[in-house]
Amino acid sequence: MAEEDFFDDLEKEAETAPKAAAATLDAVRAMGVEAARLERDITQHETALKKLKTRRYDLLNKEMPSTMDDLKVPSLTVEGYKMDCGSYYKANIAADDPPEKREAAFEWVDEAGGGDIISNTVTVAFPREMSEEAKEFAEEIANRFHNHPSIEVVRERKVPWNRLTSWLRDYVETPPVRGKSKLSVPLDLLNATIGRVVKIKEVSD
Repeated sequence: MAEEDFFDDLEKEAETAPKAAAATLDAVRAMGVEAARLERDITQHETALKKLKTRRYDLLNKEMPSTMDDLKVPSLTVEGYKMDCGSYYKANIAADDPPEKREAAFEWVDEAGGGDIISNTVTVAFPREMSEEAKEFAEEIANRFHNHPSIEVVRERKVPWNRLTSWLRDYVETPPVRGKSKLSVPLDLLNATIGRVVKIKEVSD
């Protein structure tokens, strides 16, 4: 009887095994169907969201500022949101701009009186075998290593975009000193945008 029971058990396992595999595969297919539907839903929602953001941008950066300025309405509250119309500035001397463009931008900022916002970084690369000389860098870099053939000296000028933007706002909005004129702002050189924008924020009751 024990032998018969053993073979019975084998038959039962053989019968149930394919069903278990089929059930598992069905489960995977069901998850795949759900994932595919979600992928389509996400794509559709992302497309819709992009359109909503584009419409919001057009309203807040183009249509509303123009209309509010024409009507001389600096702010208004609508449906629990306060909307203030004001100036918008953004400028950036980008790290990936061509070197000649970056240099020209820094020169303009310096000439316009903003030289103090530009940082100067000098990097000196010593070859590995000159570790002792590297230790003396802090004291003698200007004179001792200036023209050393095996030392690379790199000067980089930079200014954070937010600091440049803040300076540009002050430069444009501050009246010139009597008897002096301001330089015109080279928007392309500074990758700058100057315009009007409506800022919106929720207000509590």
